[in-house]
Amino acid sequence: IRQLLLHKCARSTVIGRTLLLKPVIIDRDAVAVGLSLTYTAYRTEKICCAGYRKQYSDCVPVCSKSCKNGYCASPEICSCYSGYIKDVNDKYNCIPNCYPSCINGKCTSPNTCTCNTGFTKSTTNHCEPTCTYQCINAKCTNPNTCTCNAGHKKDPTSWYKCVPECYPRCINSQCTAPNICTCHYKYHKNNLVPNKCDPICSKSCRNADCTAPDVCSCKSGYVKEHNDDTICNPVCHPACINSKCTSPGICECYNGYVKQDRSTNVCVPKCDQKCTNAECTAPNKCTCYEGYAKKFDIDTNCTPVCEPECTNGECTAPNKCTCNEGYTKKFDNDTICAPVCEPECTNGECTLPNKCTCYEGYTKKSDNDTICIPVCEPECTNAECTAPNNCTCYEGYTKQFENDTMCTPVCDPECNNAECTAPSNCTCNVGYTKEFDNDTMCTPVCEPECTNAECTAPNNCTCNEGYTKGFDNDTFCTPVCEPECINAECTAPNNCTCYEGYTKEFDNDTICTPVCESECTNAECTEPNYCTCYEGYTKEFDNDTMCTPVCEPECTNAECTAPSNCTCYEGYTKEFDNDTICTPVCEPECTNAECTAPNNCTCYEGYTKEFDNDTICTPVCEPECTNAECTAPNNCTCYESYTKEFDNDTICTPVCEPECTNAECTAPSNCTCYEGYTKEFDNDTICTPVCEPECTNAECTAPNNCTCYEGYTKEFDNDTICSPVCEPECTNAECTTPNNCTCYEGYTKGFEDDTICTPVCKPECTNAECIAPSNCTCNEGYTKEFDNDIICTPVCETECTNAECSAPNKCTCYPGFLENAIGVCIPICPGGCVNGTCILPGNCSCPEGYQLLKGVCTALCTDECNNGKCTSLANCKCREGWAETDCSQEQQLSSYIRTHKDTHLQLLLFVLLPMFLFVVIIQPLLKFLMSNRKVYSVNNNRVNENIEMDAEKTLLVSARSNSEDCIEYGFNMS
Repeated sequence: IRQLLLHKCARSTVIGRTLLLKPVIIDRDAVAVGLSLTYTAYRTEKICCAGYRKQYSDCVPVCSKSCKNGYCASPEICSCYSGYIKDVNDKYNCIPNCYPSCINGKCTSPNTCTCNTGFTKSTTNHCEPTCTYQCINAKCTNPNTCTCNAGHKKDPTSWYKCVPECYPRCINSQCTAPNICTCHYKYHKNNLVPNKCDPICSKSCRNADCTAPDVCSCKSGYVKEHNDDTICNPVCHPACINSKCTSPGICECYNGYVKQDRSTNVCVPKCDQKCTNAECTAPNKCTCYEGYAKKFDIDTNCTPVCEPECTNGECTAPNKCTCNEGYTKKFDNDTICAPVCEPECTNGECTLPNKCTCYEGYTKKSDNDTICIPVCEPECTNAECTAPNNCTCYEGYTKQFENDTMCTPVCDPECNNAECTAPSNCTCNVGYTKEFDNDTMCTPVCEPECTNAECTAPNNCTCNEGYTKGFDNDTFCTPVCEPECINAECTAPNNCTCYEGYTKEFDNDTICTPVCESECTNAECTEPNYCTCYEGYTKEFDNDTMCTPVCEPECTNAECTAPSNCTCYEGYTKEFDNDTICTPVCEPECTNAECTAPNNCTCYEGYTKEFDNDTICTPVCEPECTNAECTAPNNCTCYESYTKEFDNDTICTPVCEPECTNAECTAPSNCTCYEGYTKEFDNDTICTPVCEPECTNAECTAPNNCTCYEGYTKEFDNDTICSPVCEPECTNAECTTPNNCTCYEGYTKGFEDDTICTPVCKPECTNAECIAPSNCTCNEGYTKEFDNDIICTPVCETECTNAECSAPNKCTCYPGFLENAIGVCIPICPGGCVNGTCILPGNCSCPEGYQLLKGVCTALCTDECNNGKCTSLANCKCREGWAETDCSQEQQLSSYIRTHKDTHLQLLLFVLLPMFLFVVIIQPLLKFLMSNRKVYSVNNNRVNENIEMDAEKTLLVSARSNSEDCIEYGFNMS
């Protein structure tokens, strides 16, 4: 008999069975009796419905094919796992779902896109093209295809690089961004010309343009100053004489000079006032006669000179002194005048008229300048200074042993606890006061006054017998009790007074015991109205005098009825091995739970009660299992291809083989890159960092973190750009690759050092150094020519007068000039300008009363000198053989010849012969040498100069020494 009881997917089957009772032999003598009895027995079995199969105690659905990425939810019906959807072509297959849909990729796991070849992820479901090298200033628009950003153009040397474009082109700068020029070092933007940078000169250029950093180039007609490259001075050609070049080609005469008519660049001296006892030798400058010198305030007046100089007197004539008022001449020296003091000085010396200067150790008396009194240092104290540094004590004082300038008062008798501050006057020391009847005795003072003590020193108390000082007060002494008082205060020596709430013991006056008004229960009175429980008892919560028993440990589910004795509550029983714990009793017993109260089960941690049975608990996983099944309390069993997290047993994470790099494994064998990373072109498990903007000359080692290639370093204000490093640093060049310098325009590399570029000047600099392209800086002592920046001419700090600066600080006289003993070039006049002054080469200036005749200043006479020479104004000097004022009377010739025969021979030999040699040979030679001296080298110039100077000096000396003889005998020097 079988009955089917249907219940959902499982059913109960009642099975009936017929039993046949066969005969049984009771004993061997009995007759077998055939007895047939029939009855029905029943049992219940659980049988799964069609389409289900039994698994442990449950019935689970059956699918003929395994569900991929899902589970069998009902017979032949698959349900997809979270993140998967049904495949329309295969009901047993679930495919991953990505939202939003993948771009340039394929959905390989829930919300995980795998990029197509040549693409990599930029966001979760978006794939962007990948370029083998990172595009610089460009965007990767297709695999290995870079498209330049706006304002950029392709670098012809690299397919993945783009460089910025600037229009118009950058001048003295580098194009660092579209239409943005960054100036070179020490250049700044020109606000008027786009993309042009001008050099910076730290000091402003004067009469010059800044043509390179800290390089000033002179304007036309100017040359640089000798010791300052930023200042350019005007140039005049020919050079200014006795004048200053104020602008190109324009000379301005110095004060005291005026322009000469025939030369705009030559100034001649001028004297505004007539010189007194002197000769005018320069503009407004007089040269004194012998024995005279110029007054410092009157340049045209010369005063007499005395040697040695007059002291306190005036030189009124050469070597003659007149004493000043208040002075008189010394007895033994006419040039020294000594001061006179009336009355005479006391302890001092008369140093000025009626002025005394004290001797050393003395000083003037305040009311009398002629009397000096002694000085003591330091000053005398209680004493009088009677001689320099000698003190005499006042009456009642005596000198200190170690100080002669200090006198101290004397007190008799001596002061006690006091200082003697005046004769027989004592001043008490600090902390003392005078006794009432004794001025020399001082006693100590204590503040506040001593209590139970005597003041024996200032603020020092000594306790009376039986007392001692307090802990925090030196002036207060407290009594001492032996033995010490217990629960009492020592109010007098060996006298105790009990504290409030205490009373003295019967047989001991030093001990006081507490008093409790209510009697203590199970306790002892240990303080006034305070009970201390006996051992094994503790105070009640609301009654300090009542103590209750204590059980240790405390009774659990029981009452402590005596110390360490527990009595269980109803429904509880004591544990087998612990008398203090009573456990509840549950019937029937708890399953996976603890009996926490009589007939009350509490599930173990991680379990919860079944819906219809309070005594049975089933396991719980909290939090719920992720990608796993809860098989035990807080124990999850992972699904296939998942594994438990390291620190969380309830979460199962997918497994990726090989492991993900810089990415998270979000589904089995599916890696999702971390933020800031993207997948490699040919490996889905490796994610590489992304840097925005892309790294230049560097590797992107972390998101937005560039690590420079070897030999490169990061720019100061941009972490994504690495610039090459050159060591040592490039000079006048740009570091274009590591340790490779590219010279700026106009520069070239040095022969020995590739890091230093030197400027190029074409043509080469003369007497100068090329410091910038086509820019010459003159050598020390040279300056640029007026119309040629590459040629430097020498500079003479002291301006050359009537000469040319032929080398630094070396003047070479112009033709017709000769250097004198003090280094000044003076004009040369053939014949020496007799009776006149040579003011320009070959140009004599005659004084008043003279006129220039054939190169000689000839005196003018009122009467015509016949047979003679007018030697001075209205004075004729007759030739030999003639007499009278006008030389009209002839003398005997024979006498003249006899007398002057030898003189004529001397004249022929020593005057006429040198003049003949000068005119015929030496003078033409000198003219030739001077006209061609510029073509010779410096050494030749020096030789020529020496020849000129020696020859001209010799001739001038010869001519001057014989000029008077020439005149005397009627010959003309020219």
